Amino acid sequence: MKKIRIKEFSQRITIFVRTETGRDSEDYPVYTDNDLFSTWAKAETDGVEETETNKAAFDASRMVFTIRFRRVALDNRLFIRHNGLEYAVVGIDPCDFDRAYIKIHAKRVVLQNGFISF
Repeated sequence: MKKIRIKEFSQRITIFVRTETGRDSEDYPVYTDNDLFSTWAKAETDGVEETETNKAAFDASRMVFTIRFRRVALDNRLFIRHNGLEYAVVGIDPCDFDRAYIKIHAKRVVLQNGFISF
C-alpha cells in the first residue's frame, strides 16, 4: 500500500449519529443528528462503474474517506457529512498494521418523504 502523506488530508468531514426521534403529522419519521467529531480526511471515489454507453465513469455516490485513527467507536450506524452531502458508513478498514489510519467506505444517502434511501 502506498504511504499516505498528511498533506493529502485536505477535506473536512463530520461524523455523526442519526436517530429517529418521532413521527411528524403525516406519520413520516423525524430524525435528529448528533455530531460525534469533525476531522480532516482524504476523500476519493470508491472505484468506477460502467455507464450505459459502456464507458467507465466515477460513481460519486460511493466514497472512501481516510482519516487518522480515533479512539471513538466507529460502526455502520454512523453517517458522514462532506461538502454539503451526507453518506452512510457501509464499511470500515484499518489502512495499515499499526492502525494509524482508517478507511471508511460510505454510500450517499438522500432523505425522501422522511425515509433514508441510497
